[in-house]
Amino acid sequence: MAKRTDWLWAIVCPMFIGLFTIAINGWASADAKYDWGRLSGVQKVGYVNPFFVPNVRGEDSGLSGAEELKQREHETILRNLRITLQKSFIERMQTQARFVIVPQIVVERELHKLHWTAADLFENKGIGKGNAWPEPDKAHIAIIANRIGVDALIIGRLREPASIGEGPRLHHEVWNANPLNISVKRMRAHVISPRVQAYMVTKEGWVVWKDEQMADHPRSSPRTSRTLIVDWTEVTSQVACQIADSLLRMPPPGR
Repeated sequence: MAKRTDWLWAIVCPMFIGLFTIAINGWASADAKYDWGRLSGVQKVGYVNPFFVPNVRGEDSGLSGAEELKQREHETILRNLRITLQKSFIERMQTQARFVIVPQIVVERELHKLHWTAADLFENKGIGKGNAWPEPDKAHIAIIANRIGVDALIIGRLREPASIGEGPRLHHEVWNANPLNISVKRMRAHVISPRVQAYMVTKEGWVVWKDEQMADHPRSSPRTSRTLIVDWTEVTSQVACQIADSLLRMPPPGR
């Protein structure tokens, strides 16, 4: 009986890993949405750095001292990844003179005056229901945009990065729906960037751009906690550039 179970697991496990990888690829290739007409009228923008939704716990978290320390270390890593995302995104945006981005301190000062954070620019403070992403809070966005004198705000939300070990996975060609097209291949160890969903919302409440991106990066050797942080930092910079390139995309001919 044990041999039969092992044989079944050897088949099922790659399927689960493969389906997870297929889902990741689908997230990373989500189509961006543009309102080209209204986007063309946007010149001056404010950038609000995307945030990770905190892990909500009760007063008694049930964590031991060692677990709490590990959690704090993880939160520090996420905080540093946000800094990397912000730096890489703004640097990429500044390679073109398409938008004027107001200094970050200006945006942060107005949020602080209202006792708001980046989460307050989304409905329900950025906490979605299930796997659904929350929608922007257009009223709050209008308040900030008008106070700092910009045409629109760039906002976003993040889901945590991941590290994927080596193992078999299901492989398929996206263009081919034939189930016989699926095969099992060896998956290299790699990291996955924070999953980013970003918006540009005008002061009038129009969503003129929306995109969702992820990136992956081979795992460095030796595979230690230190190299994991380096890999996550590099892949976060990569996804930040992908988001910026999406926003800087020129309209199709005739638009």
